Amino acid sequence: MLLFNLSPNPSLPEGVFIVQIKKDQAMSGLEGWLLLDFSNGKRKFVAITLHMIGVLEKLKDPVFFKQVFVDKEWSKASWPGELDIDPDNLY
Repeated sequence: MLLFNLSPNPSLPEGVFIVQIKKDQAMSGLEGWLLLDFSNGKRKFVAITLHMIGVLEKLKDPVFFKQVFVDKEWSKASWPGELDIDPDNLY
């Protein structure tokens, strides 16, 4: 599951928040879907299938899709080969 943390970023103006991914896991049996838990208590499923075009078409492979991890520097949903989806597209 992906856990987002709405936290202030020191480089942004006061009161502006960004979404950061803290933990992720592909959902078994739900190809192309991620369960998202947000720090504000909301939980939802997000269909990544809408993003599976162009370079991200590799995500259609279920084995590859399950290799999702959190990019430690940018806190985004990432896959091997520098494939990623920004948290703001998932929130």
